[in-house]
Amino acid sequence: MRCDRLRLSVSGVTPEEPVVSKKSGHVYEKRLILQHLLASGGKDPETGEDMNEEDLINVKLSGSSVKPTPTTNASIPGTLTQLRNEWDSVMLESFKLKQTLKSTRLELSHSLYYYDASLRVIARLTDERDEARKALMELRNKGVYMQDGNENKMNGSSNVNEVDPMEVEKPDAGEPQALSEEVIENIGKKAEALKKWRMKRPAISGLLKPRASSSLVEKDSRKYHVEGVSVEVMRTAMKVENPLHGYVFVGCSDGSCKILNEQATEIQSQFKAHEGGVTALSLSSAADVVISTGADQKSCVARHGDGGFSQKASFKYHSQDITGCSIHPTDDYFATCSKDGKWAIHDIETVTTLASVVDPDGSPNLCAEFHPDGAIFASGLENGIVRVWDVRSLTSVASFETESGPVSTLTLSENGYSLVSVAGKRKAQLWDLRKLKSTKGVEFDEDMSIQNASFDASGTFVAFCGSRGLKVYEAKKWREQVSLSSEELTCIGWNRTATTLYSGDTQGSVVSRDLG
Repeated sequence: MRCDRLRLSVSGVTPEEPVVSKKSGHVYEKRLILQHLLASGGKDPETGEDMNEEDLINVKLSGSSVKPTPTTNASIPGTLTQLRNEWDSVMLESFKLKQTLKSTRLELSHSLYYYDASLRVIARLTDERDEARKALMELRNKGVYMQDGNENKMNGSSNVNEVDPMEVEKPDAGEPQALSEEVIENIGKKAEALKKWRMKRPAISGLLKPRASSSLVEKDSRKYHVEGVSVEVMRTAMKVENPLHGYVFVGCSDGSCKILNEQATEIQSQFKAHEGGVTALSLSSAADVVISTGADQKSCVARHGDGGFSQKASFKYHSQDITGCSIHPTDDYFATCSKDGKWAIHDIETVTTLASVVDPDGSPNLCAEFHPDGAIFASGLENGIVRVWDVRSLTSVASFETESGPVSTLTLSENGYSLVSVAGKRKAQLWDLRKLKSTKGVEFDEDMSIQNASFDASGTFVAFCGSRGLKVYEAKKWREQVSLSSEELTCIGWNRTATTLYSGDTQGSVVSRDLG
């Protein structure tokens, strides 16, 4: 039943909320019938039969109903008045729309003006930046570059390339120098290529498989002892295509770097790099270039030749102890970090500093490492923060707060998204670079002061060493795989298949342990 054909039994008008009586079948306005039932003591107004509210059924109306025209508008004068009112409403609405349109056009013109002015300013600043970069590159090509120290020695000689550096105004604290467009493009291409390769990287043949908790054991071990020194840092050549595949590189407290064979039973090559102890080591992809940093605040570049490794260049940039170094995957650049709060990128071939960045908090750097793709750089700070930097823009893109003390060591996995940090020498945390949060963690005993941590080549295991020995965890499930007691260990490393674990200690020993 359509609402425009429905009429009330009493009033004869279209109902707003119609109900029908189950007893008489008459239609009523619900509000009126309820009032009538209350006043009449429950009588049907049409038939006089007894009726209550339960006898009423709501009527559903289909479609939209239009209220009947009031009687006052049924006449011609009333109709004209109604038309005039509607015309006035239309004209008023049209006037308001015109005002709104005018205001919107004015706002749009102002916005377009400011947008055009902004583009002009950006274009001008971009031109000025490009000119400044060009001028800076011309200075670098002439052999003049900014450095904090006064030394720039090549091949260990103080009379080669001995020039007084031009006094260049240093950037404000926290303001990075810009990398050249060529360097940025080189880094970007390498990152894209490695990212594609990582998605399809083949499994490592013969890789050690994780097992139930603490079921891996030491099957065999070998020791090489270096008299009178402490082994401070270690790196291993894990890539199978390396001509020096399997070699173990160690830096010692006397400033020397020693290269041992895969079994760590004899020295293949060695060279003197620093006046003080070696604080960090990094290897190129082919392991034929070694970057070392020392307590003498110098960075040393050594290359492999017919007679083994020899120092090719040494220079000083930082004003305080250098605490970390890392070669970029392009093998063209390397980064150093220092307690002076800076980290810097240098060119390996020309031994020049390309850019430097001061931490925004001014906190000393204690460790650092490039991501396997080379697009980002991670640094561990004395204030307990792990800072992640975009290498091309030299800006901080993420910060992880460990809240456990200074971040003394960190290591990045070859899977491309895992980072492990050790803070306060006790608390190890696994960070997911995709989710930007900590997913796993372990706190070691107070007497287990952690000195170093290292992922294996596949990212399956992560090893920790410290004052009471070493521990190995399965990175994915964070299960302990190996726990070995030993004298105070300072550094640790893996072979490619994770079947051999190397460690160095304060007594000058390098031990290789076969796991299985």
